[in-house]
Amino acid sequence: PFSATWIVAAFLITVVVISGYYAIASRQVQELRARRSESETQLKLIRDQLVGAGKAAQKTRSKALEEQVARAETLFRGRQEVIGRLKGGEIGNRDGYSKFLLALARQHVEGVWLTGIEIAGPRDDFAFQGRALRADLLSDYIKTLRKEEAFRGKPIGTLSLHELEMEPGGEQKSAAGPAPAPDRQGARPAVRVVEFKIGTGLATVAETAGK
Repeated sequence: PFSATWIVAAFLITVVVISGYYAIASRQVQELRARRSESETQLKLIRDQLVGAGKAAQKTRSKALEEQVARAETLFRGRQEVIGRLKGGEIGNRDGYSKFLLALARQHVEGVWLTGIEIAGPRDDFAFQGRALRADLLSDYIKTLRKEEAFRGKPIGTLSLHELEMEPGGEQKSAAGPAPAPDRQGARPAVRVVEFKIGTGLATVAETAGK
């Protein structure tokens, strides 16, 4: 059996241990409460930032959308104005020029090739520049073009021909200096071709010498 002294001592020790445990637990609870309060504050701050960012993004999207609508309206008005001018015959050809390109693609004469094309104006004035291996091939080429509806009835107002020498690589031979001597393997001689310009007389093609 324990004496009264030991019982009192054991009771006091138990009280001290429980008090210490309670103090530690209370401190931990206070720390958790403080952390929870800090987390709630941070969460509120993050929510406020997200709400502010959402409002700013919405304003930015609204402004960008307004700018896109304004650009689309400006582009639409510009196109409507161009269409109106085309219908009135002020500029260009409202039917486009694809029919001429298709006609040129369909008709082909061996030994004739084009180096420049221009089609302009409401009356479909045209001018072609090209080269032919022989002058008589150009006559055949013009006859083939007359078969196409796009060129039928178009008066020829411009026609010029002149000969030039072409290097085997397709470049125009320089008129200055002597002709280069062939190498050991034998270089191909320069080819004489006929360069021509043909058109209605109102359209012109830029010079394409050397091409």
